[in-house]
Amino acid sequence: MFHSLSYGIAFFYPNHKIDPAHMTIVGQMAKFHNAIVAFAVAATVVALFALLTPAKPRSELAGLVLGMPDPNSPDPPQPRSGWPSPATLGALVLVIVAVLIVLLILAKNWTG
Repeated sequence: MFHSLSYGIAFFYPNHKIDPAHMTIVGQMAKFHNAIVAFAVAATVVALFALLTPAKPRSELAGLVLGMPDPNSPDPPQPRSGWPSPATLGALVLVIVAVLIVLLILAKNWTG
């Protein structure tokens, strides 16, 4: 719909002069502007729909929204840590970085 409107707007032509044959239209610019207009229309429709429809009661949102747990669901399992402590993981990362730095320095000296 929006693309056909672009042919009548001089902004999308070189030197802002409409070509009757529409051979010199800058199609990429027209499509980009059309996408902006389409996004703005869609965002406006969504905003109006959200404002004009009544909100669902909190009882229906239980279990669907992150902040409202479902009272009928079982307790979630406790997350397990893959490392015994964050200090061990941090030390391992530092050792790996140090080894990589040494390898890069050796590779630089070896290649000249």
